[in-house]
Amino acid sequence: MGKSSVYPLANTLVFCYTLSLVAKTIRNLRKVWVHTMKYQTKGVCSSSIDIEVEGDVIKFVEFFGGCNGNLKGIASLVAGMKVDDAIAKLKGIRCGFKTTSCPDQLAQALEQIKNGNC
Repeated sequence: MGKSSVYPLANTLVFCYTLSLVAKTIRNLRKVWVHTMKYQTKGVCSSSIDIEVEGDVIKFVEFFGGCNGNLKGIASLVAGMKVDDAIAKLKGIRCGFKTTSCPDQLAQALEQIKNGNC
């Protein structure tokens, strides 16, 4: 075997490795959108909700007013959750005789973020 028969294989391996590195770099550089919102609630005890979503994952939630311990628990539970999963779990929950609740208001805010209305 001469040198010329080895080089094409070596060039192919280097080319494939280079493509692999380029693909990994492109995946790492893709833009992840971060949405922040201060949502004014309607019909519940809390007055507003601060929300931060990165890509499709909830990063931070803070309720202002309302049932402090319960809302801190909800905020903690949804942190790290995908937006669609949180909406599915929270949408339609009612508080007493009200037609909505703080979790339902969070779901409505997340739907606005998801639909680009923030």
